[in-house]
Amino acid sequence: MGGRVGVDSKPGRGSCFWFQLDVETAAASEAHEPMANTLTRSHTARERLAALAATQPRKVLLAEDNPVNQEVAVALIGSTGVVVDVASDGQQAVDMVKNGDYALVLMDVQMPVLDGLDATRAIRRLPQGAQLPILAMTANAFDEERQRCLDAGMDDHVAKPVVAEQLFTTLYDWLSGQRKTAKGTAL
Repeated sequence: MGGRVGVDSKPGRGSCFWFQLDVETAAASEAHEPMANTLTRSHTARERLAALAATQPRKVLLAEDNPVNQEVAVALIGSTGVVVDVASDGQQAVDMVKNGDYALVLMDVQMPVLDGLDATRAIRRLPQGAQLPILAMTANAFDEERQRCLDAGMDDHVAKPVVAEQLFTTLYDWLSGQRKTAKGTAL
């Protein structure tokens, strides 16, 4: 197996990352059913979230300092019709929650100015933040890190790198009210 990888970038327009794999086409008997099921579930989760956004408009705050992660998350979530605002640091996230009407916050843990844990604690002290679902977004999926997020007041965890199916399913569960905050209130 061989291949190539590359990037096409234009200032002010963005970047396109690509790859080419040189592989042989599998015979029908060699096709893997689990992969087909995964794609169908992902499409279904996205469709459910899009249908929810179409009937019950929702605004999500993404607190993330990495521009590439911001772009990927905004593109994925925005493709469903959910409106996404971006905060580039924890303090900005706190300020935006004070002045905004968000249905959910996706919170990176490691950010400048104020990290995601301290930002979550500050949001929880706000009247509008007490029952606001806050989901950790972190590449560190160890139990200790997840527990630190829960102890800070976060309600759930989305692993990085983001898997579209899991992100859509998690967002749908929280935005539809199927999942509830620690205070037990559905949106």
